[in-house]
Amino acid sequence: MRSATGGNVAMKALEREWKGPPGQMDGPVQNWEPIKGLLPYESSWVAAVDGPDKAQGKRGHRLSAATIETIRGLWLGPCGTSEPDLKPVESCHAGHFHCYRTSLRGKGEVVFRAWREQSGGSPVWSCSSLREAGHRYSWTRHPAGSFEQLGAALQCAMSSRDELLTNVVCRKILDWGGVRDREDAARIDWLDEQTRRGSLISSIQSATRALRASSTTPLDGLFARDAIPMTSGTTKIFAAAALDFSAGWSAPTQDVLIFDGRVTAALGLIARRVSHAVPKAFRFPASRESKRRRDPSCAHLTFPNLHLISNLERAQFARLGARCIEQVVGKSDFLLAEKALFMVGYDVRNLCDGEPRSCS
Repeated sequence: MRSATGGNVAMKALEREWKGPPGQMDGPVQNWEPIKGLLPYESSWVAAVDGPDKAQGKRGHRLSAATIETIRGLWLGPCGTSEPDLKPVESCHAGHFHCYRTSLRGKGEVVFRAWREQSGGSPVWSCSSLREAGHRYSWTRHPAGSFEQLGAALQCAMSSRDELLTNVVCRKILDWGGVRDREDAARIDWLDEQTRRGSLISSIQSATRALRASSTTPLDGLFARDAIPMTSGTTKIFAAAALDFSAGWSAPTQDVLIFDGRVTAALGLIARRVSHAVPKAFRFPASRESKRRRDPSCAHLTFPNLHLISNLERAQFARLGARCIEQVVGKSDFLLAEKALFMVGYDVRNLCDGEPRSCS
């Protein structure tokens, strides 16, 4: 095991060794060795994070049967269980559940490149159901690897009890998520401090167990102000640590939600679609950045500001979001649902005809 006190020089040296998977494959890569000694797919999978903590806390808010049925309808859409049509047409001639115009310049051009490839070049992203939104997922093909590949690498490093390797893989996950250069989101300082203490692996394990949909662990101690940070970057790490490869490397499941501005914007929009008067417990926080592109608030309903709520509140909403997903689609479709929320939440300001959304 490498020393946890190797410092920045050792960290940078390890990062320079990183080799992305050949051919940018989305699935497992035979004998992939991103850093010497790190073989994510070498043997049968052994969980780096076991099940949720056994602490007996309150189960928390649950969706009603009627609400689950309503959201399930939004999930399946007018096409029911049929495979989504990836052509830029109105699926089943039923109109759109959600749509928006994508950017053709800068970062947006790269992010939506996969969508334009599958849609015949359409600049407008659309879906007729939440399930279809997941299948129309579009994100940067990062040279470090896909989310699933990086998750396997993270769990390999954690299982080997190597703090420095774990830190490096976390940094690659932040690169993949596009938040490495955002100090408040990446929290490299926290990663490095935990590594120096030799507690990064145990901290990731504790956070991951507590954020699982089935967990009843009290969150206030773990996610206090100066404890484990809950940001758009760190939640990507916790979600990667929660990936379950027990059904095979090509069929991962998940039960910890990546809780970023896009995901929570979509959760708020769905809450509005389900109920005109959204209960306070389900008013997911919204980002006020990017011209309020990710704020589903309207005249009579204001969602909390994502950037003003506490670390603990973020953790509470993240676990609630995970529970909602599990109640509606189960663990098997959790990853697809997360991708759907990510795509829907890119822009929740307008209807498909360009008119601002009302609260109806």
